[in-house]
Amino acid sequence: AKAGPALEAKIEAALKKALGYEVPAFVRTIAEVKAAAERQPFAATAVAGAGAFLVGLLKPPVDPAAEMRLNALAPEVYRFKVVGSEVYWL
Repeated sequence: AKAGPALEAKIEAALKKALGYEVPAFVRTIAEVKAAAERQPFAATAVAGAGAFLVGLLKPPVDPAAEMRLNALAPEVYRFKVVGSEVYWL
C-alpha cells in the first residue's frame, strides 16, 4: 500500500513518544493478511498431523540464510517455511 511507509513512520513515532524507546512497526492490507492466512506452504498430510499451524508476519522479507539458521536451530518437531515476509510454523 502506498500509505504503508508513512503510516508505519507515524505509528513508530507515536510508540516512541508513548514508550520512550523505538518500536519497529509495519502495516499490511486486509488482502495481504488474508493471502498470508490462506497460503499453505506445507503438505496437507503434514498439517493434518501437526499440533498447530502458525503464521508470523514480519516487517522485512526473510533472506534465505536467515531461514536456514532458523531451521538449523529448531527442534525436530518444528518445521518452518518462509514466504517473503511471513514465517509459517508447523
